[in-house]
Amino acid sequence: MRINLLSAIAIQKLKPKEKSFRVSDGGNLYFHVRPNGSRTWEFRYKRRHTGKPTILGLGAYPDVSLADARERATAYRKMIGEGIDPKLHKDQQKYVAGKSGASTLRSVAEMWMDAKQGMLKEKTIRDNWRKLEKYAFPLLGEMPVESITAPIAIAALKPYEKQGLLETVKRVGQLLNEIMNYAVNYGLVQHNPLTGIREVFRKPQITHMAALSPEEIYELMRALSIANLQWTTRCLIEWLLHTMVRPNEAAGTAGMR
Repeated sequence: MRINLLSAIAIQKLKPKEKSFRVSDGGNLYFHVRPNGSRTWEFRYKRRHTGKPTILGLGAYPDVSLADARERATAYRKMIGEGIDPKLHKDQQKYVAGKSGASTLRSVAEMWMDAKQGMLKEKTIRDNWRKLEKYAFPLLGEMPVESITAPIAIAALKPYEKQGLLETVKRVGQLLNEIMNYAVNYGLVQHNPLTGIREVFRKPQITHMAALSPEEIYELMRALSIANLQWTTRCLIEWLLHTMVRPNEAAGTAGMR
């Protein structure tokens, strides 16, 4: 990683243009020059659980010198190396300091999601975050967690129930409950007001896979004998019928060959 690409003289020579532009010092540190003449430092990186570009302001130049900006960027790079999200860390500091805006549903969800790292698969974390972004955050994301009530959350999810997205409503409701439980444990709210909201929505109908009759098993075996299948696949299906193990267990056994 190339760093310290700028110099104090080079920065002084940068003049405003018709459009904003940034100049990299390397190591995620940028010098941002706007048309109105303001010049600021930025730290740009991708958040681990969302993959989205994120910008952290480091202050205005010359109040924050080149050396100061590099020092702050180094501290943020160290956080990332240790698995700490700089934006999340900054939000937590704001909350501890009693400043507003650090305890919105979105910011608490980010802290909750960060706590899930290593406990859930990355795909599961990404899928959960996408559900929150699509179905919860548009109406609830910027609300302080202490202001979220059951009627507010229900009103946000009811339109999706009317669309027939019952499984989605169920899953998003579960995620919101987990986030609010985290907020309780973190000391942001006294209790979780969303505990019983799933009882308000229609439940998705579960259709179990139908069992085969003896005659159908005969037809299945006859079809297998003439089907254009790989030998491993054919043996795996027959082994499933003989042992009645679960499909994932059978697939795991096949992978041990």
